[in-house]
Amino acid sequence: MQVEFPNLEFLRLSSINIKQIWHISSKQINSVKDLKNLFVEGCCNLEYLFTSSMVKSFKQLMVLKISDCKMMEGVTKEEGSMEGVIKEEERMFEISFPELDTLELEDLPKLTRFSLGNSNATINDSLPAASTENVENTYMPSFFHEKVEFPKLKLLRLSSIDIQQIWDLSIPQIPSSVQNSKISLLVQNLKKLFVEGCAKVKYLLTCSIVMSFNQLIWLKISNCEIMEAVIDSEESKEETTSFPELLTIELANLPKLTRFYHTENTSTVSLFDEKVGFPKLKFLSLSSIDIQQIWQISIPNISLVGEKEMCESFFSKLDTLELEDLPKLARLCHGNYSKFKFSMLRRFTISKCDVLKTLIGDNAVSSENVENTYTPSLFDEKVEFPRLERVTIKFMGSWSKIWDDKHDVNSCCQLNSLTVDSCEKLLNIFPFSMLERVRHKLDTLEIQNCASLEEIFGARQPQAQIITQPTNLVEIVPMFLFPELTHINLSKLPKLKGFVPQIHINEWPSLKQLRVDGCDAVQIFASELPSFLGINEDDKLQIQLISKRIFLYKRSGKICYMLPARHLVIWYGDNPDYWRWYKPDPRFPEVAELFRIVWFDIHGRINTRMLSPKTRYKAYLVFKLADKTYGFRNKPIEAAVLLGGAEVTKREVYLQAESGIVGNCDQYPKERGDNWFEVELGEIEFTKERGGDLVLHLRERYEEKCGVIIQGIEIRPN
Repeated sequence: MQVEFPNLEFLRLSSINIKQIWHISSKQINSVKDLKNLFVEGCCNLEYLFTSSMVKSFKQLMVLKISDCKMMEGVTKEEGSMEGVIKEEERMFEISFPELDTLELEDLPKLTRFSLGNSNATINDSLPAASTENVENTYMPSFFHEKVEFPKLKLLRLSSIDIQQIWDLSIPQIPSSVQNSKISLLVQNLKKLFVEGCAKVKYLLTCSIVMSFNQLIWLKISNCEIMEAVIDSEESKEETTSFPELLTIELANLPKLTRFYHTENTSTVSLFDEKVGFPKLKFLSLSSIDIQQIWQISIPNISLVGEKEMCESFFSKLDTLELEDLPKLARLCHGNYSKFKFSMLRRFTISKCDVLKTLIGDNAVSSENVENTYTPSLFDEKVEFPRLERVTIKFMGSWSKIWDDKHDVNSCCQLNSLTVDSCEKLLNIFPFSMLERVRHKLDTLEIQNCASLEEIFGARQPQAQIITQPTNLVEIVPMFLFPELTHINLSKLPKLKGFVPQIHINEWPSLKQLRVDGCDAVQIFASELPSFLGINEDDKLQIQLISKRIFLYKRSGKICYMLPARHLVIWYGDNPDYWRWYKPDPRFPEVAELFRIVWFDIHGRINTRMLSPKTRYKAYLVFKLADKTYGFRNKPIEAAVLLGGAEVTKREVYLQAESGIVGNCDQYPKERGDNWFEVELGEIEFTKERGGDLVLHLRERYEEKCGVIIQGIEIRPN
């Protein structure tokens, strides 16, 4: 019985016990002539996919993915080789997939060649008779031979396959120009090349074939145990080369890799040097490789080259730099000039680089002097990052300083995210001189597992403008405004005392999340005043997932708490027919203005751990009335305070009195000093035994109302 699929475009075969997919002589091969996507996985008895004569029937194939086929030895197989004899016409057969766009081969432990057959057949035909006897001793078979072509291939992924060499890099007695032209047919349109877990590959390319990869944009190599370099110079031919379109390089878990370009005659220990160029490189990730230095650039006569142009040339497009687990890395780069400028770098990640003490070195690194190289801070005046936005630093246990006091004044002005983790010797994160520079843009600050850290900003007399507080504040202190800061995470910092080692007030008007955990020396971050004594003194301060404003009560130094309108539960609050949300001022969070409603119902919730213990608190609704207001005049609104689910107080309050929005009774609204009004909802005293969630509830459900504008609920000590 013959089965045909005249319109089949997608075929997936998974975990089936087959040795062969198509019968060699069957006419049904022609029935898959329109097949575009072929996926084969977990077919453990399959030895090959196609015979060479079948290939012509798959001219429309665009995606080929094969994985977890333990017995597969080749993707294609020459028919003659199955009988031990290769006919002349079969030997010359071209293996061509004219439309193939994606080729992925993964976890095929017996796969050694793409086209299975007599590995030396085509080579022997090309050699003089006297030379063939030595071929097997000098020639290393490659995965793709010269008769395989994929003229439109854009993505090639080879993972966990048993190969030593991917392309024919040095076939004896065949001119290199002929070999290179054949390789070009394989890779001329290749954009992404991923090589993973190929334990026998020593070099990926030779200098002479790099020019065939002029469309490559992404190169990823990982878990190749004996790989020493990406490019081999081919017997001391030290030609310069370039990847003109390459945007991304990822090199990971290559324990013997020391250089990108291998040459016999070199004294440098840098991964990159002038012999290979990446004019468009944007992303560089290096992980678990055996390097001491990343870049080595030397100009014989620096006076002939503009210093600014030269120091930017190698890094002109780099956007992201990731360095992880590089135990011998002593510095990023070296050059005979005074400063490096990473003009476009926006993201920088560094982790587990124990020897690294500085980014830029004055002298070339050699294996003899790496251990003696030392500079006390990572960022100093020798390096400039004008566009740096995100910095992540982890597991740098030997660092005692990140930024030097003499850092370049043009660096880190755009910094908006900083993560520091497991840097046990750091005493502070920034020098005080950087406070004014970073506070305007900083959005996210995450610091954890730094046992010696005492302050975020180091000690120095403040140079920024001091904002004098009203006379009823305990004392006059400097205020530091971080207008964009939304997330703060401080965890396991046992010596941390505060943002700076002096009395001050921090303002975070945009704060959405604050988490402080395992910081036993911390008292409070919103303000630090002598009158403040022991917030949560018998337990760690723990504030998590909060999008509210925390501040200091001026008379006592106790914690105050504002629940903005967005963090209240408002009946039909998300319906624009009833409520309008807007910002009355850029410094304020959103407020909610009531258009019309009958069921007026608002409640807010806060965990009492956020407040000062052993303190009597009062809660206030902060609001104002719009020009058009009705339904509130002399209308009592029920206000209830609940703690741990139990009602503590219940009372009636008024948002609009008969004579206007004034009143002496605490049931009526009072005008504040900020052009808003407040009305007291109730009071409560917290003790160790009396804790849990504090719920504040207002409701009036009998008459249509309009015109109230809600800023939030403020909780402050009595």
